[in-house]
Amino acid sequence: MRIGVYGNLTLDELDQNDKLVVRPGGSALYSSLAAAYFGARVSIYSMIGSDYPRNILSSLKNRGIDVSGVNKLQGLTTRFKISYLADSRRLELINPGQKLKPSSTGDSLHAIHLGPVFLEIGLDTLHYARYHSKFLSLDVQGLLRTEGPKGIVRLARKRIDQFLSKCNLVKATEDEARVIAPAATIVSAARRLLHKGPQYVIITRGRSGSLLVEK
Repeated sequence: MRIGVYGNLTLDELDQNDKLVVRPGGSALYSSLAAAYFGARVSIYSMIGSDYPRNILSSLKNRGIDVSGVNKLQGLTTRFKISYLADSRRLELINPGQKLKPSSTGDSLHAIHLGPVFLEIGLDTLHYARYHSKFLSLDVQGLLRTEGPKGIVRLARKRIDQFLSKCNLVKATEDEARVIAPAATIVSAARRLLHKGPQYVIITRGRSGSLLVEK
């Protein structure tokens, strides 16, 4: 099975024992690793800066992941600072990175996953992905994020119905689902999301597991 994954690879700054640790991140990274682990032939389409470590790309290649669609541009990679306080997480935007453009995938793919992290995927990439894949999935996080005071990333309700209507599967956290489709219960929110177009909705609930709803 051939799978294409769109979304910017990130560098995440974490404070661990009063030391700053920088680690690779992003939906595109984790989705690609998971798909490759289960035997898919994966290609990543992403924008990175000159600061992105070469050894990470080499590691992806060694796992059989095609990174020829990862474009290195002048400037910095998408970067976040992540802080954990008790059971809460604070996300701070350090650098938004570059916008993605549709990249030629050659033949149509069995599936494409859209994993934006901060507004880098637009309607042009959505339409291209829909046309060139039999199954299209979306992680909504990067479509809902907005930068608040001091770079703090917050969720905001936005018009993303065009994305939802063209995808076969939509994945959201519980908070993201309530932003897109406010409802009394998380099951009701999931069903409201189904009415917007996708065949399947996955809602992740942290330590409480995940919810899968289908039409």
